[in-house]
Amino acid sequence: MLNPYCNEKRFYYTRPMYLSDKHYMGRGESILVIDDLAEVRAVVSEMLTLLNYRVAVVSSGEDAIAYLTDKKVDILMLDMCMDPGMDGLDTYRAIVKLHPGQKAIMMSGFADTERVREAQALGVSAFVWKPYTIEQIGLILRQERQRLC
Repeated sequence: MLNPYCNEKRFYYTRPMYLSDKHYMGRGESILVIDDLAEVRAVVSEMLTLLNYRVAVVSSGEDAIAYLTDKKVDILMLDMCMDPGMDGLDTYRAIVKLHPGQKAIMMSGFADTERVREAQALGVSAFVWKPYTIEQIGLILRQERQRLC
């Protein structure tokens, strides 16, 4: 369960996910997870590690910008609604100034659809509603990985 404080079950698949399936597994790409909730960062990090990604985590948009000042990652996974500080859109705007064309996936349990559209216009390729499954993340990252080639 990705969202430890949510009992909502409607987003979960009943079909089991087999981690040996090549369609879900990464190839060691680097991902920076940006989320203000420690529980979410921990669970997403574990999911991504199981999927064979190299994972770094930060707790805010400001920390993400500082991290990316002298580093690069293949893909960002960023929360749309973070408090306090910058939200996902403002964070992504600042990051694409540092790294034009930065690949990103936005995630949220609550989001302003207009700001999500703005983020997608800037280059965010997918928006994922929380909670989500490891299978969903694996498939979305596979699509993003194909865009990297």
